[in-house]
Amino acid sequence: MPTIDAAAYHDEILAHLQLLGDPQRVEEARNDKKSGLEFLAIKVPVLRNTVRAGFSFYTRSADEVLAIWDAIWRTSTYFEVMGAALIYYGNQGAKIVPETWPTLSTWQQRVENWARCDSLSSIYSYLLA
Repeated sequence: MPTIDAAAYHDEILAHLQLLGDPQRVEEARNDKKSGLEFLAIKVPVLRNTVRAGFSFYTRSADEVLAIWDAIWRTSTYFEVMGAALIYYGNQGAKIVPETWPTLSTWQQRVENWARCDSLSSIYSYLLA
């Protein structure tokens, strides 16, 4: 997998998502997910649509996109930013390529709540089918 400095892409995603959050719901979201991460309190359909609409790095190669999402997954302190990575690969469903497995199989190390477990297990079911 290529080495990429993903910090700028993390900042791009975070800046975009911060506009969509609901500061009044942050504590409610954190309590619901039982998570110590930072929350923006974005409704799931809004987050899905945003990920589907795309970010600037979507024009890069699949290996580079994976490297970017992997770096973001490993370093972000924001629930929704990490969730964007899961949504990106979850949207691929049965079309997800097996070559992503060596990377995505390590993501379970940062799973710390039920929502992450559900999303990642869905991705794994497609990869292992």
